[in-house]
Amino acid sequence: MKKLLIFDLKNTLVYQGDRMCSEYEKIIAYAQAQRFELLLYTMNEPWSFRVLEKYAGLFAKFQLMLLTTKKKKEDIKSLIASYNTVAIVGDGPEEQAIAKYLGLPFFLVRQELTEAALRTWLVGLSK
Repeated sequence: MKKLLIFDLKNTLVYQGDRMCSEYEKIIAYAQAQRFELLLYTMNEPWSFRVLEKYAGLFAKFQLMLLTTKKKKEDIKSLIASYNTVAIVGDGPEEQAIAKYLGLPFFLVRQELTEAALRTWLVGLSK
């Protein structure tokens, strides 16, 4: 069974001042232990490139990266066809709208993402 977990970058994994989420490594390790492939979905802008360069080793853990000028459902729709389970983690209305349109579970990040919160949510998806 192929599973895909899609992460937004800005204010989901990296915060103001280019500060990485404190539990980033735990979050990624847990998702990988649950056999999720990881997709980083972010805007094609100078900030994204600066952060990707700064944390290059950490982002190497993502199997897929999609940088776009505007987030839209068509980007994701074509990518998810070969997966049995797909979910999106993000903070913005764009990701939430895409998830809703495609009927995908969505985890809304309102404060710093933690491994425990993600774990609880992913467990709930499998019930």
